Amino acid sequence: MSDRILIPFMDGKCLALSLDSFRQALKQGAELIQQRQSKQQDDQKAIWLSVPDVARLCNISETFLYNEIRLKRIRSRKHGRAVRIHRDFVEHQTDDLMSNGNNEE
Repeated sequence: MSDRILIPFMDGKCLALSLDSFRQALKQGAELIQQRQSKQQDDQKAIWLSVPDVARLCNISETFLYNEIRLKRIRSRKHGRAVRIHRDFVEHQTDDLMSNGNNEE
């Protein structure tokens, strides 16, 4: 019988892999990590800000921002429960938002 690597899981089950399969899986994992790190570096260029941060930067109310997000006038993303707004939006739309936002407060 050839050598096998046993990989235990939290549910008590194990996965048995041949040494060659294990090495191949490690190689693929390393490639995925490189791809992910490359993507993270790209994402660092595109910074996402919290709603309170955008409100502070633009001097507008958080309620106004949440309403605009709900109406899909502002592009946003949810990271878990947190709502994030892209920094480019803040840089390009501040004049428009500040004039509308100050009327809401």
